Amino acid sequence: NQFPIQMTGGEFPTRIVTVDPKGRFIVLSRDQDGREYPSLYKQSVDGGPLELLVAGNTKSVQMQFLDETGRFLYYKSNEVQASSYVIYRIDLEQKKVSESRVEIFNRSGIWGVIDYLENGKTLLLYESFGNSKSKFYRYTIATKNLEPLFNGTSGNDHVQFAPSGKEYLVVT
Repeated sequence: NQFPIQMTGGEFPTRIVTVDPKGRFIVLSRDQDGREYPSLYKQSVDGGPLELLVAGNTKSVQMQFLDETGRFLYYKSNEVQASSYVIYRIDLEQKKVSESRVEIFNRSGIWGVIDYLENGKTLLLYESFGNSKSKFYRYTIATKNLEPLFNGTSGNDHVQFAPSGKEYLVVT
């Protein structure tokens, strides 16, 4: 029963992409100057200045997930090749977050993360072929093992790990 607190301001489109699981901060996506390549920012839940995490500027940057500790943020970007996405991880607890970037997955194609296990040690990836077909894979980061799972039947398929991590929930 109180008035909302304004967190951001200005003319640039801004949206919340996730909230820290421990409730300490939010991650925002902001498109500056109409460039259509939003950057990712971190902001305390108490408000204050935005901390730049990943600059979009001339490339697409899309957050994939924040692990359950709130320490590691995974995102994808097409900075290497305009028609392909590379998946990266940054450590939000490092003093210079931009220097903590680690390349997690790099193969030609339109890739993304749907779900993860064990703080991001195992990923459920998709490879998109337009808006009508996708292929799904299990990817183990430590071994770089990419295991094909199955093909999707439409662009609207929803897939995630079942609680056991050994099965998958699929809505098609």
